[in-house]
Amino acid sequence: MIKKIEAIETKQEISNNILRKLPEWFEIESAIVDYVKNSANTTIFAYFEENKAIGFVSLKHINNHTLEIYIMGVEKQYQKNGVGTQLINTATEFAKQNNYKLLQVKTLDESYVPYDKFY
Repeated sequence: MIKKIEAIETKQEISNNILRKLPEWFEIESAIVDYVKNSANTTIFAYFEENKAIGFVSLKHINNHTLEIYIMGVEKQYQKNGVGTQLINTATEFAKQNNYKLLQVKTLDESYVPYDKFY
């Protein structure tokens, strides 16, 4: 089940818990701290299984036309089971319902080797 998270503390708790379970993607402590801090000012949808958040997507308002997928994570044991796809679909629907014209995600270029080993 996917829920929109409203409480700042809950947004930060979910993002912190999940990002720390993904050290192969989020290994820099200062980056994790920044993501968690900044998640307070984003729209977050979390995927719950048995009342536990196992994945989330954080959406950052850029301007009246643009929404950014700021950060996203799914616990490793739940990856490749459609959780991420459902979170992206929820983000897309949210963007449409709120009249955003562009939903963007910023990624590193192909020279960043650690991503290569996963795909």
